[in-house]
Amino acid sequence: MVSHHFSHTTPLCSLRSSSCQFSADYFLDNCYTIDREQQDIDSWRESGYVFSLASEWSGIRFDVYTDQDAVQVYSCNFQDGGVPLKKTQGLLDDPEFPRTVPKWGCMAVEVQDWIDGINHPEWERDSKQFFEPGGEPYVLQASYRFSVEGTESDEGAQEEE
Repeated sequence: MVSHHFSHTTPLCSLRSSSCQFSADYFLDNCYTIDREQQDIDSWRESGYVFSLASEWSGIRFDVYTDQDAVQVYSCNFQDGGVPLKKTQGLLDDPEFPRTVPKWGCMAVEVQDWIDGINHPEWERDSKQFFEPGGEPYVLQASYRFSVEGTESDEGAQEEE
């Protein structure tokens, strides 16, 4: 089992290799648990992001705030490199960067409880993974914030019940 401590910024590519060059053997599919105090969960909007992606090249940043206890992150392993970009995206006339989403060129980020917790009663996740008629409702709260060069645009809290 590989463990990563994220109390400071860690380049995502450094988790898999020394380079960010995507290749046939490069993919990401990990669930990261969030270690924080109960008061930080209760004030999740103000207690800081739990996951962040940023590009030094483009200046785009994506921060995730949530009341959940884990973040599942995976690359788009089945992309074939043929999905076209929008007309406003990408580089023009650069043969090294065709105007398509490259293979493994996208990522999914899902906030949730501990993956596979339902199969591990010793983790004591029952109250966050079992829901039934007449019981407590399932509630997931998250906010996804995008910014570029310090100009923040909040996409707003998205709540599911």
